[in-house]
Amino acid sequence: MHVGIFIIKKMLLDNVGMRYVCDKTKQFFLSIAPVWGMMLASLKNQPSPYLLKLIILCYSRLSKDRMWVAKFHNLKWS
Repeated sequence: MHVGIFIIKKMLLDNVGMRYVCDKTKQFFLSIAPVWGMMLASLKNQPSPYLLKLIILCYSRLSKDRMWVAKFHNLKWS
């Protein structure tokens, strides 16, 4: 699981990767949200400060992008 979140982190830290995520907001979350959910659930059974740090970094990077936040709030999930 660490590898998956590490790849997402690398994508989000790169401006081209961040633009891709912002352009594909709904697809990104439909594919990534379940993985993040599993990772967070695994922290309950096997605490990992490193994994938690990576997850928080990814959320933090996304939340700082106003365009992404605006698109996320306007998504139609049904």
